[in-house]
Amino acid sequence: MEPVNQLTKALVNESGNADVSVYVDTTPIAFAMLCCLHASGKFSDKEMRHMFQAFQELNRRASREKNHQERSLGSFQRAHAARPSKAKLYI
Repeated sequence: MEPVNQLTKALVNESGNADVSVYVDTTPIAFAMLCCLHASGKFSDKEMRHMFQAFQELNRRASREKNHQERSLGSFQRAHAARPSKAKLYI
C-alpha cells in the first residue's frame, strides 16, 4: 500500500493549490442557540436582553472591522494594480 500512499501525498502536496482562507458566518447559529436556550428557560428575560445587547454589540464591532479590512484591501489592490507596460516590441 505504500506506493498508493506516496501517490496520494504527491497529488495533494504538488497539486498547485494555494492557501485559502474560508470565512463562515456563524451568527445565525449563535442567535438561534440564544433563542432556544431562552425558550427552554435556561435564563430569564432580563438575562436574555443583556445577552442580546452584548450579541448585537459584538456583531457591530465585527461588521466595522470587516468593513475596515475590505477598505484597506481595496486601497492596497488599487495601489498595486497592474500598470500597462511601457516596453516596446521591435520586429
